Amino acid sequence: MTITAEQKEFKKGKIGASQSASCLNRNRFGSAAQEFNRIKGVMPAFVDTTATRVGEAMEPTILNEYNVTNGYNAEPYPETLIHPEEPRIIAHCDGKDHKCNVLVEIKNVGRRMKEDWKEDAP
Repeated sequence: MTITAEQKEFKKGKIGASQSASCLNRNRFGSAAQEFNRIKGVMPAFVDTTATRVGEAMEPTILNEYNVTNGYNAEPYPETLIHPEEPRIIAHCDGKDHKCNVLVEIKNVGRRMKEDWKEDAP
C-alpha cells in the first residue's frame, strides 16, 4: 500500500523488502552494486512512473482477490517493520491477516514477469 512521506524519508539509507532481490543479485533489473550506490546516494533515487503508480493503485484490488482466493481476511498494514538486529533492514508490508498472523507483500508485475513465476513459491 502507499507509504507516507515520513516512511519514505525514514527509508533513505536502508534496505527495504523491494530492494532485497537486488541486494541478493536476484533482480534482473538491478544489481547489488547498483542498490548499494543508490543507498549511498551515488545513483539517483527510484523515480515513480505511470506503471508504478498504476501498480500501486491496483494493490487494494489485488489484496481483495488474495483474500477471496485464499479465504484470508488481510487488511492494509501501514506499519514499518524494522529488523530487530539490523535496523537498516526494513519492510513496508502491504497487508496483514491478524487472525492467521500472515503478512502480505503485493507485487503487481504483469505478464512480462511470467517467466520468473515459480510453481513452488508460497
